[in-house]
Amino acid sequence: MIYYFSGTGNSQYVAEKLAHELDDKVMNLVEVEQLSLDKTIVVVCPIYSWLVPEIVMDFMRNLNLQSHQSLYLVVTCGDNVGRAIDRLKREVRLDGAYSIAMPNNYVIGFDVDPELEQTAKILAARGQVDQIAEDIRQGLRVERINKGRFAQYFGSFAGTMFQRFARTTKPFYVQEQCISCSMCADECPVHSIEMVDGKPVWVKSTCQMCLKCLHTCPVEAIQYGRSTLNKGRYTYEKWSQSHRD
Repeated sequence: MIYYFSGTGNSQYVAEKLAHELDDKVMNLVEVEQLSLDKTIVVVCPIYSWLVPEIVMDFMRNLNLQSHQSLYLVVTCGDNVGRAIDRLKREVRLDGAYSIAMPNNYVIGFDVDPELEQTAKILAARGQVDQIAEDIRQGLRVERINKGRFAQYFGSFAGTMFQRFARTTKPFYVQEQCISCSMCADECPVHSIEMVDGKPVWVKSTCQMCLKCLHTCPVEAIQYGRSTLNKGRYTYEKWSQSHRD
């Protein structure tokens, strides 16, 4: 069974391709009501500021794996994962771990990748998923992750600061071009948004800062303070639609 959490679609794409290669089932972990008893469990998720998202950490802590079950983790990231996997392994037993670079979407800190770089990352990811599927099929205990050059300095500290101070929804706002379509509320993977008088309001602390609301807004009306002004927008779906064969 393959479980995933995804904001802008990078991890969902990887999870669905992995499921296809393994002829396995795939499910959004937010919607899980009963955990699988399959021999092999795969979790796919993004990395946010060198950390596995809190919702995914809680999910993995509660897996209660039996001795005959294997657990693999596949993470997507803009570049590297820092010490995210090391921190997770303090609490969760992993049989294998992989990182896959996908187009950057954290426009609070950076801009989106140029289109050519987006395409290069996605094409490279396809080959990586094929290799990961083969490793899992063979039951290999493999760890292929890119920690980055400065993981020992920034990974743990940046992740801790992100969880403590950066996961606030207060800076979110909508500009006047908002068309009250409610797509942001409808698409929020953790249901943190409600429509009030035709405008989105971030009302719940469940927000994981995936920024799906910001990236999926059809008129780019959602901003996060001044950090996202004049930044690009990206979702895997948008990329896919513009690169159909």
